[in-house]
Amino acid sequence: MGVVQELLREPTLVVSYYSSASVALIFSAWEELGGQGREVCVVNFDRIPKELLSVAPNYPLRCSESSENLVYMAQKPSEVPLRFRLVTAIKRVIEDVRWARVDKVDGNLYRIWTGNQVHLFRVVDWRVKDEPLPPLSAAIIEVLEEYGGSLPYKDVVLIVSGKAKASREQVRNGLAFLKSLGVLEIENGNVSLNKYSGLKGSGGLL
Repeated sequence: MGVVQELLREPTLVVSYYSSASVALIFSAWEELGGQGREVCVVNFDRIPKELLSVAPNYPLRCSESSENLVYMAQKPSEVPLRFRLVTAIKRVIEDVRWARVDKVDGNLYRIWTGNQVHLFRVVDWRVKDEPLPPLSAAIIEVLEEYGGSLPYKDVVLIVSGKAKASREQVRNGLAFLKSLGVLEIENGNVSLNKYSGLKGSGGLL
């Protein structure tokens, strides 16, 4: 399941400081729902840069009681309908809702946590393009989740090499790769998942 499909599973607030990622999320969600024959409304449509309207999805917008509501760059709670599928904002404008935060990994590569999974994506033609994690990286994250999010480094290497049928050197390289993405931290001989992207308690998906 891609990041857009995952975000649309239930009402979600996405905190993003990156306008390109926010536009891509709204356009991709609009396209996903429109392709399912749903009636879509984009709240704050007028905030989307006019030069991007030519590449917006071809599905018509209609705001009604039955619409699937998407909110672009909400600035206050009153801009968020009671019923919505996805909200983007630069801060947590509403509480008591599933939320996630977009972080930039490097250049045009972004990271977002959804539940126990990390998703990577790029913005291509103002749409979200998923960047799947290598199977070994996914196996490392799965093992850490199984053990509460943290394990001694040597245990991660032993367990993952056995489960994934990979060499210990391959696992070490996989750990270094995930550390470079900010997905995990390696300190004092321990490996721990970093769902808060280096800002403890202020990000991730709750």
